[in-house]
Amino acid sequence: MHQMYSCLGQAEDAQRWAMTRGLATPAQAKSIIDEYRRRHAETGDAYPWWSLQPGYPDHLGYFHREYCRQGGYANGGLMPWVGGELCRAAFLYGREEYGVELLRAYAKHLRHKGGAQVWCWPNGEPGFRTTNEVPYAGWGMAEWVNAALGGLAGIHDENGQLRAVTLSPNWAVTPVKDAFASVRYAASRAYFAYRLRLDKRRGEIRLDFTGSGEHMKVRMLLPGGWKPKTVSNNGKPCKFKIDEQEASRRLCFSTCLSEVRSILIACDIR
Repeated sequence: MHQMYSCLGQAEDAQRWAMTRGLATPAQAKSIIDEYRRRHAETGDAYPWWSLQPGYPDHLGYFHREYCRQGGYANGGLMPWVGGELCRAAFLYGREEYGVELLRAYAKHLRHKGGAQVWCWPNGEPGFRTTNEVPYAGWGMAEWVNAALGGLAGIHDENGQLRAVTLSPNWAVTPVKDAFASVRYAASRAYFAYRLRLDKRRGEIRLDFTGSGEHMKVRMLLPGGWKPKTVSNNGKPCKFKIDEQEASRRLCFSTCLSEVRSILIACDIR
């Protein structure tokens, strides 16, 4: 029994990092994400951020401290950095709506609980392990920032210093029609910024961007029913292709970052 639960715990750790570190294939990553969703629905826990799932049952008597009972701390407690990595993986592997769902859930948690915590009980209540823990510890915020910036906003620094950027914006699964995102490294002043606007009345998507780098690949998630007819780059025709994976359709093209650029996408809307 002890060996079985240990293996499950190690598998949880390996799976969530594998999805965002290139170790899992797309098919494996989707399967892992879907399993998190299934277990969340099955358990009814507040969030699918488990440190271990299932935790060591209390009747086995392994742990005697209150915070180590099943569902507490590293024995099945909810860890925010797990949620952040799961959220980012959802955006990376065609589960964009689930990624938005997770972001909204965490934003609501922060508002209602007064800030971030190191861990929570399965019902979402903050847990405390030592007397010096406070209810506003920023544990896991880096993972959630990555989920918002690299997931929802879709900015990926491929080779460092933003020399080559892959932009995969996922605003199409939100009500947002006018989005702005910007990143900058303070030490080197390398930067990248974009604004994305959707005009349903005209059937147009406009992407304005600039940066200190050289190259950019775009993989833009399209709203449902939007079919691109033409793409222009600073007023000139631009070659593009459509990448379809399950329900997700992405407009793909490449360009340079040597100047401020404006992409205009004319679409048919079903």
